[in-house]
Amino acid sequence: MSPARSVRSRAATARPQLPQIDFTALRRFVCSHEERFEASPPSTLPAVLRAILQRLTSAESPLPLRRGFLVAVPCFDVLGVRCLPTALPSLLDNPEVSELTLGILAALACEAVGRSYIVSSDASVQRMIHLLKSKPLDSSVHIQALAAMQRLSLRRSAQDHMIEMGLVEWAVQVLGSPTEGHGMPSEFSLEFGSAMLMNLALRSAGKRRCLEQQEMLPVAMKLMEHWNPQIRTRSSALLIAVAAKFPRDGATLGLGGNAAIYPLAGKQPWGRHLSETD
Repeated sequence: MSPARSVRSRAATARPQLPQIDFTALRRFVCSHEERFEASPPSTLPAVLRAILQRLTSAESPLPLRRGFLVAVPCFDVLGVRCLPTALPSLLDNPEVSELTLGILAALACEAVGRSYIVSSDASVQRMIHLLKSKPLDSSVHIQALAAMQRLSLRRSAQDHMIEMGLVEWAVQVLGSPTEGHGMPSEFSLEFGSAMLMNLALRSAGKRRCLEQQEMLPVAMKLMEHWNPQIRTRSSALLIAVAAKFPRDGATLGLGGNAAIYPLAGKQPWGRHLSETD
């Protein structure tokens, strides 16, 4: 077993341990930030969100406690998704705390319970898509938004919003050659962007959007030569998924249908990625 898979296995099997925290009081504080902002600058809000993020991600904290905190956030509705639907979108709209909020959402989206919690707020998912598309490539906000959206792209409801709001077109553009408004993407953007695009291409609407992009084939072919095996694998899976569903359209694009795509992909372990949606 590879070290990376071993870490994932330990994370998936670690029994959550609930920390001794008053999550109800924490929810009241987070959900009342709009009222406090009108009266005075919420100087303590960033500190509280930073503490939440640290509880979710700090390697110094035992894994059971981190998992317990992650499970408790949706259980006690700490971000107000159910009790106050405007709370989380307003946090994402606040430039002072949007990066911290995205970091929290990216951490929550690592597990299915967190993804279910986030996607239950359509307004929040739409805000996250807007932030991802509008912020400079590889800026801190962009990185957090991309990490969160890649993980949320495993969910069908989130996929619908992402496809409708043009993330397929955005991903193809960003993953390709540098264009006006975009620099050369970092390895992080290539890896998470290609994974997100692959997940969106699992949907028929996503495949059609991919086929509408003339740059899709050159971009995917270029990424298949990348040194990172994760990027190569996802690019292979993207081509196979598109060509397998629409073989005639694939031939029109120069994909040559299934017969040309499977040898092109070689022996990439793409099969397990084609069923990632949860």
